Amino acid sequence: MSNPFSELPTAEGRGTLRGVLSNLGIVCAVFTFLAVSALFFTDITVSFQASLSFSLQFLILLFASYVMYFSLSETGADRAKQEKEYCEAAERARRFRLRFREEGDMRSLLLFCERVSHRETLSARRALLSLYGLSEEALTEKAPSATLSPAQKRGLIRVKRMRQVRITPSMLLWSREEGGYRPPLSKTPAAAKRRRFLPYLFASLFTAFFSVSVLCDIIVNPNPALLVGYVSKMFTLVFNGIKGYRAGYCNVAKDTAVYLEEQSDLLEEYFKDFLPSLKSDAPASPSEGLFPDSASLPSAAEA
Repeated sequence: MSNPFSELPTAEGRGTLRGVLSNLGIVCAVFTFLAVSALFFTDITVSFQASLSFSLQFLILLFASYVMYFSLSETGADRAKQEKEYCEAAERARRFRLRFREEGDMRSLLLFCERVSHRETLSARRALLSLYGLSEEALTEKAPSATLSPAQKRGLIRVKRMRQVRITPSMLLWSREEGGYRPPLSKTPAAAKRRRFLPYLFASLFTAFFSVSVLCDIIVNPNPALLVGYVSKMFTLVFNGIKGYRAGYCNVAKDTAVYLEEQSDLLEEYFKDFLPSLKSDAPASPSEGLFPDSASLPSAAEA
């Protein structure tokens, strides 16, 4: 039987396409750099009417800096998604989410999240107490508050005001992809085309405004002062491009990867420890003993 999908691109072709798309940010940044380089060797003005014109170098530089930042930010994020650590974290989290669809249920996961919230809140309270050199006894009415230092009294007030650590099922099942389920044929090519076209339309209108409004007069005799100004302006573009690349890369390789690891660790605890013990161990109320009574804490006036 012939392959009905024989006209689809091969794996090698798709890999080449992904490679080209992942470098579009660099291509866009290079063209932005070259275009602005040419503009800074010209006398740049903008004209809305024949009698109205003004210098636009600052706005051109600001606009180009944003283009450099966001272009290289997307490129940095795409490169980070190819790192081994992120791929392993994303795959591990994906396996646990799929396992929850088959073996888990929302009621038990909600109870698990309440227990984890209770446990982590107690851990956060103990960490805050140890930061100020305090113990649990300092939270009782019998604690000798007169012997506490001003910093320790402020610490008790912070403990009294601290909020509960919040863990929800949506945090454990969160994914960067769009939603967790999409019915077949629910996303038509025409609708997808419109969603991609509208942002492109607005971006094109904005860039076309600069392309049409900018008038350039070639500078025939450049001087050292002009060269110094050019180098300083190009440094601004390069700096913003590097910062954008680093921001996109770190957001995926560090922030997202760590989030996915923590998500997987909690889901693993849910399947390994919580579900097996759920039938034999009646859960206690997770809100009991979460915080000491407000009366046991010194008030702001007493502190």
